[in-house]
Amino acid sequence: SAVSVDVNLFCSCSFIPAVNELSAKLATLEIKNLELETDLRSLRQKLTDALVLEKTLEKDLKKAEEQCSTEKAKLEIKMQNLTKLKAKSEEYKYKIQTAKDELTATGLEDSLTHKSLMSLSETLTELKAQSTATKEKLKSYLDLAPVSNGSKF
Repeated sequence: SAVSVDVNLFCSCSFIPAVNELSAKLATLEIKNLELETDLRSLRQKLTDALVLEKTLEKDLKKAEEQCSTEKAKLEIKMQNLTKLKAKSEEYKYKIQTAKDELTATGLEDSLTHKSLMSLSETLTELKAQSTATKEKLKSYLDLAPVSNGSKF
């Protein structure tokens, strides 16, 4: 009976510290578990944010690609129009040169060409301006009475 009491005392003496140690380990594990759950929630939130951002970026990329293809189509149309305009311009240049050659061959005087007529018009405008200025200067002399000093030339 003394041996059993001793064993019981020994068992109860080592049992309480063992329970306390296990309780401390349990508390430590619960704290670590809470920390891991917090980290997991944070990572889930970051993952959700990243997925939302990825979807937004995909939508933006799709929209940008659509705009790019639209602009590309518009640019192609403009390039086609420009090509057509260049061809028409060359055609008109050729027709103008042909018409000039035909007029020259029929005996058109150079003085009747547009460039020559424009030059003559500019010259005429300058001469009119000069004559107007000269008339203004002479106007004061026209009011003077003639001088007769008796000498004849």
